[in-house]
Amino acid sequence: MIKQTLYSFSDAEFLTAKEKELILSAWILFLKSGLKQEKFSKRLYEHLHLHCGFIAHYDINGFYSTYFNGDYADLERFFSHFEGSGYKCTDDYDDINLAMAKEYQLRKDNIFKQAETETDNRFELLKECVKRAENDNQFKKELLSKIYG
Repeated sequence: MIKQTLYSFSDAEFLTAKEKELILSAWILFLKSGLKQEKFSKRLYEHLHLHCGFIAHYDINGFYSTYFNGDYADLERFFSHFEGSGYKCTDDYDDINLAMAKEYQLRKDNIFKQAETETDNRFELLKECVKRAENDNQFKKELLSKIYG
């Protein structure tokens, strides 16, 4: 739970101060987890698409796969909402969204370093697959089928 001394939240039309604390706790847990899907809670998803300017997508899984799919550009696009002059919603949600932005800023370098490492690892795996495909026709067919559908 977030200590009251760190952030002060006020009730809004659709969120109580207590709910804002719970959202921030979920946000911090998600960031600390390295953006793990199992830590992307419904509470967090609902806040992001209702009060942070994100579209809802089809559901929580569609939202997650849109922004946290391993694509560096998608990750940057998501977090741009929490940068400098990012998304501005109504004043009722400034307190929670500014707290989320501050918590993101504290972890930003680690988040993007981890994303870069994951990208490098995926690229190395792809190189190994191409190398194997050069000598294994069945594997080559399977690999191309997965890439091109």
